Amino acid sequence: MQSFTLFIRLSLLLLALLTVKAHAQKILIFDKRNTRLHFKMHDEIEVRTGETWHSGEITGIEDSMIFVGYDMVKVSEINAIRYDTRKKGLLLLRGITGPLPAAGLALLAIYAINAVINNDYPIYSQNTLILAGALIVSKPLVYWLTYHKHKINEHNRLKVIDISIR
Repeated sequence: MQSFTLFIRLSLLLLALLTVKAHAQKILIFDKRNTRLHFKMHDEIEVRTGETWHSGEITGIEDSMIFVGYDMVKVSEINAIRYDTRKKGLLLLRGITGPLPAAGLALLAIYAINAVINNDYPIYSQNTLILAGALIVSKPLVYWLTYHKHKINEHNRLKVIDISIR
């Protein structure tokens, strides 16, 4: 009886798999000399055509065009791309460093107010300036490490690849 039940379940599973339509899936490939990145539906990207930047989620990929947000962009007209790194640790670090420049400025303000009230001179010690400077510079530094921009040329190419299951 168990083997018959197993046979029925496997038959239904096979029937379900055979009746599911295989749909075409296309991906956008950025091919740099030693690096190949792929962008699929719902990835965030910014592309430049001429002097105009189109940014947002990839909502569609066709043979010769992509849909970024609500914009339709021809792949042949794209002359630069920008994207976030996909390394989770760096993205977490980028999220953590968001309020740090404001904390650095607040630290400088608090030390200045304290020095004026207590009539201290110099207003800032060297350690305070180093700490506040590190806090202020942290966000742009992490942003520079996690955000990439590439020009499209003969060495850096964009192409659409169909990876359909047939």
